Amino acid sequence: MTRSQEMDHPFSGRQAAAARALLGLTRDEVAERVGLSSAEVAAVETGASVAGTAVVRAWLQAAGITFTSADGEAVGVSMTLPHDDVVALTRRIEALGEGLSQAVVPSPPSPERALKQMKIALAKNDVTKLKNRRARLEESK
Repeated sequence: MTRSQEMDHPFSGRQAAAARALLGLTRDEVAERVGLSSAEVAAVETGASVAGTAVVRAWLQAAGITFTSADGEAVGVSMTLPHDDVVALTRRIEALGEGLSQAVVPSPPSPERALKQMKIALAKNDVTKLKNRRARLEESK
């Protein structure tokens, strides 16, 4: 699909907000990258303004975001990682693994222990997700 064909599909502020979240960026970070104010990016995401929509959409697409639509409605967002991100994913996996190896859970039952165990479980889940993402990237080469 060409860039002009992509621009013909419906686009919503909710998709912009979801895309920003997929990229792990704040509104301020997106605003800085596209040359708008944070308030202008917020206006695009809430649908209050269409002024910066084209520039935000173009930047998000250049960052690897694809917007999907169905029956004339803007419905989804997906992200494609470049192959060279396998190295970055490996680094993140290793960093999370190091953090897990240093995690110590207090012995007596307590709310702090439960919270610590939950954080460890979430970190292990993140490691698994990253490993799966890395494996998909390596398969697609």
